[in-house]
Amino acid sequence: MAMKRNRVDTTEELTASFATKQQQQKQPTEDQTRVKAKESDPPKLGHFLDNCHNCKKHMPVGVKVHMYRDFCGFCSVGCREIQMALDNLAEKQAKLAQKQLPSCSD
Repeated sequence: MAMKRNRVDTTEELTASFATKQQQQKQPTEDQTRVKAKESDPPKLGHFLDNCHNCKKHMPVGVKVHMYRDFCGFCSVGCREIQMALDNLAEKQAKLAQKQLPSCSD
């Protein structure tokens, strides 16, 4: 059975291929370029800051956001106060409903 003989690279060919591999490693890939572009963008915390929770007005990045509770961003103090009043009203209605329910103690 005849064996296939492997080609032996010369030193010039080895150094040339090594230099090519080093250049390819130095060039950033598309993914690395995207990551760098994303790092330069302002941080994005979540979609809940895109629009006002009350009036649904778009809030661009860099605009002052008025927060209330966990994930509610508002464009103004007025919008935030409306939501706070609605929440207080809902709490009062829930307490009133609890009082009106007959007790189940037999």
